Amino acid sequence: MKLSILITPLLAEFIGTFILVLFGIFGESSALYFGSTHFTAGIWGIAVTIGICISAQFSGGHLNPAVSLSMAIYSTRFFANTPKFSFRRCFYYVLAQISGATLAGVFNYAVFHNFISRFEKERGLVRGQRGSELSAAAFACFHPSPGLFKYTSATENFDYLMTPANALMVEALSTAILVFSIFSLTNCCNKAITKGMEPFYIGLVVTVLIAATGPLTGGALNPARDLGPRLAALMFGWGYIAFPGPQNGFWAYWLGPVFGGVIGGGIFHSVYKRSDARNCACDRKAALAEKKDHGDV
Repeated sequence: MKLSILITPLLAEFIGTFILVLFGIFGESSALYFGSTHFTAGIWGIAVTIGICISAQFSGGHLNPAVSLSMAIYSTRFFANTPKFSFRRCFYYVLAQISGATLAGVFNYAVFHNFISRFEKERGLVRGQRGSELSAAAFACFHPSPGLFKYTSATENFDYLMTPANALMVEALSTAILVFSIFSLTNCCNKAITKGMEPFYIGLVVTVLIAATGPLTGGALNPARDLGPRLAALMFGWGYIAFPGPQNGFWAYWLGPVFGGVIGGGIFHSVYKRSDARNCACDRKAALAEKKDHGDV
């Protein structure tokens, strides 16, 4: 596979993930630093919808390493109407996604850095020390969400409430639901979904999941969404608060979504291959085309 062929889809993944993460962390920043009352989970849902809409025609609109890996594993095994997606392509997609998310984190700091400094000064936070995860929460995810305790002492320790293992389980479960939903919503045999409305419904799923899990883990659901802005936070002085994070827990936001995505995709395909939906017209057409490619018909 020539890399030149991948330039357009990789650029689409880069831009789509950049837009997704930028809008999302802009919303987080406005809520955290200005005390805005808007619903950040809803902003993330809208950001996902927009990101998918602008990138789907070029790359499929994955915008999430957990989705890309699940697509690479399951794209042709049980899902005949899904184009083949190789692990090599998955690797390049993940690099593009992380790059886009990192640039979004840099832009977020460029826009809000004065407000971040004021926020930290008002609350007696020293960037890079315990307590400054509160000012870093607009970039990366923490467990539990520091925003729950922004009116308590900066030195108070809430680690006992949520361990990295707990965070991994929450992220795995929520991402499993997300990937299962994505596979179901984008399946051409799903007649309950109007064609072209898939990004809207995926955005709704993300909104509900972040509203439900945000207080516990920040609701990452996406390794790139956490890693990219976390790298930006590391660059701009948050030090070990960014990496490896309190309780050395940054890995929960990678392993959790990756495991969850693979599990969610596996559950969908285990159900799908045993259902009557597999005999729908689009699947029969795709299966026939695959046989022709192999010279079976």
